[in-house]
Amino acid sequence: MIRRNGRKHVLLLAAESLVLGLFWLSMLLLDWRYLVCFYLPSYYLGWVLTYAHTYLLHYGAQPGNYYANSVSSYHRLYNWIFFNNGYHQEHHWDPKAHWTVMPRVKQEILPHLVAHRTRILRGPHITLFVEEWLQRRRAQRAAGRGAAGAAPSTISQEQRPAA
Repeated sequence: MIRRNGRKHVLLLAAESLVLGLFWLSMLLLDWRYLVCFYLPSYYLGWVLTYAHTYLLHYGAQPGNYYANSVSSYHRLYNWIFFNNGYHQEHHWDPKAHWTVMPRVKQEILPHLVAHRTRILRGPHITLFVEEWLQRRRAQRAAGRGAAGAAPSTISQEQRPAA
């Protein structure tokens, strides 16, 4: 995988790895307690949170479906703080698009998102499991009253294009 990107990328990877290794070695020599007790746990926690976030960006998606292979969130505050990171399906559709144009990309592919039942969250991705729990709870209550269960989390009525 590394070689397919060319010699330049292999050299950059080697240089970055060498610099990081030298940085860790200098930290070890200067203050090993800081490295072991603060830096490495923080470094590890940062990677754990990064992987968890990436997992949530794809949880419940449809692998292989070009229009539903990730999960989006159009929560305004979340997207304002994190530079439209919630427009994740749109990012998969057009990965080179600047973050400021993601709402336009959403409008371009919205009919496909609806047709392919792309998963859309109401809140930020971190609230995904809370949203699922609330949906199950609503469905159970509706079933208890004799009504049909709740629909799966897809594009809501207000997000659908006008007919």
